Amino acid sequence: MGKFSYIAYLCREGNKDELQEEVSGIAKAMGRSSKDVADEFIFAYENAKKNKDDPAFKVIAEIQEEAADFHQSKLE
Repeated sequence: MGKFSYIAYLCREGNKDELQEEVSGIAKAMGRSSKDVADEFIFAYENAKKNKDDPAFKVIAEIQEEAADFHQSKLE
């Protein structure tokens, strides 16, 4: 899962500083600030989590949690 699991983990933990560093390459390629891109990742993560009972968000919310759990298990 690599980067996706790490980004999901950082979003879940609310670690914005590390998230900004992780997405800096994406941000640069998009011509945007890493803060803005990190904020959007966090918004998307929280939005999917908040709406996890809505069929449109259910699968992505599950994938995000599985990805974050996967990364966390590598740390333990």
